[in-house]
Amino acid sequence: MKRLLLLAGVATAALSGAANAGGYLQLHGGVFSQNSDSVEFVGDMIISGDAEADTGFAAGGLLGFYLMPFIAAEGEFTVRTAGVEGDFSVDNVGQSFEDDLTTYAYMGNLVFRPEVPLFPLKPYIGAGAGFVQPNYDNAADPDGEFAWQLKAGFNFDMLPTPGMLGLELNYITTGDFDIPTDLAGATAASAEFGGVTGLLTFKVGF
Repeated sequence: MKRLLLLAGVATAALSGAANAGGYLQLHGGVFSQNSDSVEFVGDMIISGDAEADTGFAAGGLLGFYLMPFIAAEGEFTVRTAGVEGDFSVDNVGQSFEDDLTTYAYMGNLVFRPEVPLFPLKPYIGAGAGFVQPNYDNAADPDGEFAWQLKAGFNFDMLPTPGMLGLELNYITTGDFDIPTDLAGATAASAEFGGVTGLLTFKVGF
């Protein structure tokens, strides 16, 4: 009897692993709120001011493969946009700064995707690291920076059609971008980057 129970347990684990084996493709899009948006200037004159970023958009996709039944590795590419503007004072002379920032994130993620029996939602949580390349419309593009992110979300079946819809919340941050500047009196500038992304996802397995 004990052997039968043991065999039944092994068979159940094997079937569970087989159900999660393989991989998946995900497409996603949503909104991006940049919460690290300060710009710092270095120069021979006294420079002070404030900067803020508008809410932007995000879109991308990822490819995931299961390393074990509940653990997946992902390769992700996501584009984020945000308008950045600010007012500055250089030796008490007012100046303004305005630009559109687009970032290209190349990330590797590890994601925990547990199976919850009889539960319609498929939750997941993960973390990733990679590289973000920024692009400014009106300024020379800085070098990319190392980035890391945290994410959590859930999927649900779209019966009878294949694939799953889902919602995801993502936080990404990088080191400061060193950006060239033509602001009078400034010899260098750096900009913070980081924020929260809310995504609608579509995931299909293979």
